[in-house]
Amino acid sequence: MEKRKGDQNLGKLNKPGKKTAKRREWRGFKDTMYDFSRWLHNLLVMSKFIMKPTTIKAMFTYRWFGNYLAAFDYIDRHVEGVRGEQLRIAHIEYDSIVEHLTQTMDTLFKCDKRIGNKHGKYDELNKKLVIMDENGMMVIATGFPNLKFLSKEVPAIYTGSTISQTGVMHYIEVAEEFQIPGDVCPMPCAELGCSIDEDYPICGVCAIHCNTTCDGSLMGNQIEDRHDDLPSFTMAAPMRHQQKSVLAYSRDQIVEAIHFIEKHTGEKWDWDAFSKNMKTYNAQNALFEEWMEMNKTNYPQVVNNNVMLYRDAEYMVISGRDASFLKYDQKITQLAKEGYKNHVLPCKETRHRALVWGVHAQYYTAFNQWLSNCWGIVCLCDMLSFTLTKPIHYE
Repeated sequence: MEKRKGDQNLGKLNKPGKKTAKRREWRGFKDTMYDFSRWLHNLLVMSKFIMKPTTIKAMFTYRWFGNYLAAFDYIDRHVEGVRGEQLRIAHIEYDSIVEHLTQTMDTLFKCDKRIGNKHGKYDELNKKLVIMDENGMMVIATGFPNLKFLSKEVPAIYTGSTISQTGVMHYIEVAEEFQIPGDVCPMPCAELGCSIDEDYPICGVCAIHCNTTCDGSLMGNQIEDRHDDLPSFTMAAPMRHQQKSVLAYSRDQIVEAIHFIEKHTGEKWDWDAFSKNMKTYNAQNALFEEWMEMNKTNYPQVVNNNVMLYRDAEYMVISGRDASFLKYDQKITQLAKEGYKNHVLPCKETRHRALVWGVHAQYYTAFNQWLSNCWGIVCLCDMLSFTLTKPIHYE
């Protein structure tokens, strides 16, 4: 009756020469039942989503949608060998992403001129939809409580590529056939290929682009504009944005973006809404710092890709706009403190502690769990999780 970390040879769970599993991992009765209950929860969430007429149409319209067939395997791979408090932490993180992502795609498909809004059924919703670059940082959205800010790239390319590692190769090839340099960052290259392939939902009243995380994004955005046919504004953020010499310029870019949104939506920036959301976001970052303090010790708790992918969702997509994520963070912190108090290790034996620094290690998402289970290398955090962690002064 295996239940402790390292009691099983996880490789034996797979069919010989295959990636598919012969059976679910046995973690002891309590943890196995908990893990299975969360599997059922996600099955229910996805079933409700997939049964909607707009989702069914999208399934047969967009090539990238097929990547989500591997969603359950994706979650299973990231909880391999995990037990106790850390199993529960992982499921809080991934289950919240599943729920939020299905809501995002539901809105996109409703507003899509190819699908839900083909005959103007969701025109009013579409008038409130601002398309945001995936790296544009949703903090700017917190001052517009009556608008919806969504990214088309996140469900189509960003999340899809983490679920299926080869899921966006087609779009990279399309971009290169379009004579885009082959050495450009693969993420904006894939996003551009998706646009050239006419494989994004057609929706929104205006779009905000940015040049982060690299200038490959800016190059791609210029070409994407030709396909989106939306009024757009590009925030050109300086790479060394904390230098005093560029602060005024950075501020002006944000102010101009706000004015652009006001012009095309008719909504006005709401400082009260911004302050409320930033209070929530600052509280989330304070809890994140507690996780990092625990990770400095011999008993780190919120580790590997589970924290990385969850933090990506928090700072890139949520940014304090959804208070339920603060509740998730509070639950995670409580579980982490329990694990730390009981001296729970993230793997059978911690031999090395590491930071993930680099895009390739970041997005081969099961890599860190493999390091932990097979080599005792625990990844404490990653480069992107440290984005937007400083308190935001809103008063």
